Amino acid sequence: MYFNNHVHDEYSNAALGFPDVVNKVEDVIQKAYDLGLSGIAITNHECVSSHIKALQYYERMKKDRPFKIALGNEIYLMDESEDKENREEKRTVYPYYHFILTALDTLGHKQIRELSTKAWKRAYFSRGLMRTPTYYSDIEEVIGQEKGHVIASTACLGSFLDKMILQWKSGDTPTKLAIHSFITWCIDTFGKDNFFLEIQPCYEDNVEQMTVNAAMKELSKAYKLGIIPTTDAHYLTKDMAFVHKTYLNSKEGEREVDKFYATTYLMDEEELRTFLKLQFSIEEIDEMYKNTLLIWDRITEYDLQHNPIIPQIPEEKLPQFKIRHLFKEWYSKYPNFAFYSTNEGTLHEQYFFYQIEKGFEKKVCNSVKPKNIEQYIARLDEEFEQFRLISEALGTSIPCYFSSMSQIIDIIWNIGSLVMPGRGSAGACLSCYLLDITQIDPVPFGDYMPFWRFLNVQRGAELPDIDTDSESSKKNEIVQGVIDFFGEDRVLSIATFSALTSKTAIEKSCKGLGINNDTANYIKAMIPIERGFTWSLKDCFEGDVEKQRKPIQTFINEVNKYPKLKECALALEGLITGRSTHAAGILIGNEPYTNFIAAMRSPKGDLCSCYDLIDCEYCGEIKFDLLKTNATDKIHTTLDLLLKDNLIEWQGSLKNTYEKYIHPDVLDYENPKMWDIIRNIYSVFQFDTNVSVRALNATHPKSVMDLSATNNLLRLMSQPGQESPLDKYARFKNNINEWYSEMEMGFLKMNKNA
Repeated sequence: MYFNNHVHDEYSNAALGFPDVVNKVEDVIQKAYDLGLSGIAITNHECVSSHIKALQYYERMKKDRPFKIALGNEIYLMDESEDKENREEKRTVYPYYHFILTALDTLGHKQIRELSTKAWKRAYFSRGLMRTPTYYSDIEEVIGQEKGHVIASTACLGSFLDKMILQWKSGDTPTKLAIHSFITWCIDTFGKDNFFLEIQPCYEDNVEQMTVNAAMKELSKAYKLGIIPTTDAHYLTKDMAFVHKTYLNSKEGEREVDKFYATTYLMDEEELRTFLKLQFSIEEIDEMYKNTLLIWDRITEYDLQHNPIIPQIPEEKLPQFKIRHLFKEWYSKYPNFAFYSTNEGTLHEQYFFYQIEKGFEKKVCNSVKPKNIEQYIARLDEEFEQFRLISEALGTSIPCYFSSMSQIIDIIWNIGSLVMPGRGSAGACLSCYLLDITQIDPVPFGDYMPFWRFLNVQRGAELPDIDTDSESSKKNEIVQGVIDFFGEDRVLSIATFSALTSKTAIEKSCKGLGINNDTANYIKAMIPIERGFTWSLKDCFEGDVEKQRKPIQTFINEVNKYPKLKECALALEGLITGRSTHAAGILIGNEPYTNFIAAMRSPKGDLCSCYDLIDCEYCGEIKFDLLKTNATDKIHTTLDLLLKDNLIEWQGSLKNTYEKYIHPDVLDYENPKMWDIIRNIYSVFQFDTNVSVRALNATHPKSVMDLSATNNLLRLMSQPGQESPLDKYARFKNNINEWYSEMEMGFLKMNKNA
């Protein structure tokens, strides 16, 4: 058995920005196990984005023998001066040399995350490629003082050592000094037991790899270093080579890939041994296999999962505050309400109660419309009980989330952006209303806005999820404001990763196989889209009884005209190929994010997380949704015009002006004029399409609940030939007797059937 320390998966495609690998994460781990390997290291091209998914699959896969996965990275190693010259010359004067780092444990993984973050932070574009160099000094800084947690190996023909070897063996004697300097640096930096020379299998016509392999034997003896064989796997097995070639050619067209990638796939022990026998004895091969198992034996379990880490307002930025206990007469009757008012809570929990007390006094006690104080305290008692129970279940402090969210709202206002009333179930939270996170008082709505819709421990211990709308034009300023407040090393945008759909898998396969675009488009068009969802290729070929889908015979017949098209498309569907950023979500933490995740950049150059949202949350990171809507910009512009024409007066700040004139608390919902003009406004939020305008004209909303019902009905679809839910609602609303008649007929039919 042997351990393969150099394996790629599909996330390399996303990091590189062009086709490179056809190994799906779960498939490559499972195939390695099925082939009898003792384990593999996931080492994508300057990318750690698949690590959590790999770890989770490894943990749940069925195993009846010892098998491990390691988490690593194939970095681009160079000197800072070399990178500087490349940037100044705007060309690749010095190559971006490949180098493998493999984490042996949790600390080693943190070191790799720190190095990856440094590389992506300094990333830049050069001739269409995003370059992400790691400096020798980075490794000395991060690993040099704590050796033994990361294994280093010399990688492939793209490495510094391999390139120097080829120059040396071509007669360039001075490169021997560069080889010596590099090897001694690696030994000094990582430790001799943590550094290995890497060879790879090849056919006899691959002169460069044969030369490197032979030289590694010499260097191993000279420096007493272990050699490890790897396969630099870009596809699963030999018979998948055509899929890999097709995928690579889908980007560049005809491209010579056969020789370069001929042996870059997972091999079992005997297949790899067959290649190695071309240059090494059986004893030497056995020794190299043992070297890989030395690495395998030192790999321990990674502890990367963490309970949610709710961000707190930095203590030095908390204002001076004092709880006044304005409602202490209710403490004994409502103990959950009193829970956060005592000194037994943390400083941040006390600050939360202080904010609630202040908001309660302003919005309940001093409300223009009289409000029942006990009713509101009883509601807070219900909410605080859930906050406490969920906090205990998650080992965190839920009130800190609301204080941080309230701070973000203040940042948005201070930037000069409007903040909208809020959307979703957060509107049912009185605490959100008192903290100005939302702007709708849920209490008067009674059963229409019950708190349990927002949070309830019986549904499971889950974090709040609050969506906040602000102005699209101020997106960058808002994010920067959050970064400035919480800290540059604690705030990140969230990465997203895209995969090939059934249609794009057909398109890529056709291009890679040389099938013309017209044919590709014709075949793609045969794939159905049902209720906004595109059928999978499996459903197109085989159907799905549960979904009431039958095979698409015309599609099948057309695909079968082209050899290997079906196999390629099925293999490529679902493959991760691209990366971007979440439209609204950002991560905020209490510690430097490299303690839990790493940073990378989007293709646009924006700094973001290395993982997608689900994997970031697995590591304990918390998302805040800062949505941007054009409607908010339009409302702000309208306010500016009203001020310009002296129809309203400036109240000293944008927030004060908004609150005086158009805050939901000051609107007259009984005024028919407000509802009559809705149909004539050229752009109403979520009602700015032709279909939604027709819905407004059909339903004639006269209240917030009417408007909400219309919005919900827009999302419902009817069966072909049947009346739409929206039209049925409008008919009943305009003539309630029709609803009674239909209900009566329904009851009669039920009784008859009974």
